Amino acid sequence: MAENNQVTNKDAIKALIDSANLPIIDIPIKLAQSIVPIIDITPVAHRVVNIGRSTATTSPSNSTIYTTPTDRDFYLTGAILTASYDATADNTFTHLQTYVNGYLFSILEFRKISLTAFSDNTTISFPTPIKLDRGATIVLSGSFNVGSGTKGAAIFGYIVDTQQK
Repeated sequence: MAENNQVTNKDAIKALIDSANLPIIDIPIKLAQSIVPIIDITPVAHRVVNIGRSTATTSPSNSTIYTTPTDRDFYLTGAILTASYDATADNTFTHLQTYVNGYLFSILEFRKISLTAFSDNTTISFPTPIKLDRGATIVLSGSFNVGSGTKGAAIFGYIVDTQQK
């Protein structure tokens, strides 16, 4: 069966070359038994970031940044998390969370130890976007009981309308 795995579709060959940055001489016409090419056939027009949201707060409570649509698919392409706490703030955590396949998923997270000042930011990009659950909230969470601090986050992604028009 593996001997007959050939790519003969010219569009598929072009997509393999373009997406893998292969030189023309390395076109994988005959595929090995253990190699399975995966081509993202989502139209490029649907993969443009069309949602960007951010929030910042000095409160230890949670902030909802975005709620995904209930009737369309949302793909997360990147996120930013920032936090700054003074030395008097007790043990703290700051994280950005959402739901993926029914499970609570921490996108980014910081932890701080008591009696130390803390200030940091981090960014993550997903070359393969993450499909979030429909109707899922993306929440900036963090807690501290004493001291002061601030936290912020931003998310980027796109919505795909799977409805036929």
